[in-house]
Amino acid sequence: MTVTPLVNQFDAIEKYFLNSFSEYRKMGLHHIAMILILDGMIEKFKSIEVLLDNRQIDGINILERSILESSVSLNYILESTHKYARQRGRAFYFNNKVQSGKKAKAIINQHPFGLDADELRLQLKYVIEKQHHPNYDNIDGYITYYKSMYEQCFNLVDVTGKERKNQIKNWFNQNGSLKSIYHLFCYLGREDEYRVFYANASMDVHGANVISNGIIGSVKNLV
Repeated sequence: MTVTPLVNQFDAIEKYFLNSFSEYRKMGLHHIAMILILDGMIEKFKSIEVLLDNRQIDGINILERSILESSVSLNYILESTHKYARQRGRAFYFNNKVQSGKKAKAIINQHPFGLDADELRLQLKYVIEKQHHPNYDNIDGYITYYKSMYEQCFNLVDVTGKERKNQIKNWFNQNGSLKSIYHLFCYLGREDEYRVFYANASMDVHGANVISNGIIGSVKNLV
């Protein structure tokens, strides 16, 4: 079994997509979002290829689940008109920025074992300052700026408080009706894929499949 043909197909799609831009047709942030998704899918397919070549199938379900989620994200961005594709792609892009900023800040604040938090903080400060962005010069400003840009991708007229917080929780919930990844699958007509594979594969992601994999299945007299 090989996934090389799939990798080649996705590579060809990405190259065709990139070649469609020029000095006359500029690439937007929503285009970058789609490229990020495609890149992620390609790299995961390559990881699956490595596992298959080494006859290691544990973990493939996790990668396949991630690829499925990426395909749904891309499906959603491209599903409608250019106006909505732009809005949705930008939401994905800005959410990625916000979450990466929050994670970087959280790692530093937790003083990770074996790492110098102050050194990490200085490195992060250097990276941000090197961007010479007019709207931020530190990690808090970075998060605040991209969160503001992210929220502009939603229809939040007359939406306040908890309802507002719930709506912007998921990048794809522009109109307030797609409250979970399950609702997104259903909206795209892919509910069966969610129920048959995505939901079941969550056991692999969260480590709940140890019994089915035989790690403790052979232990007798469990209470």
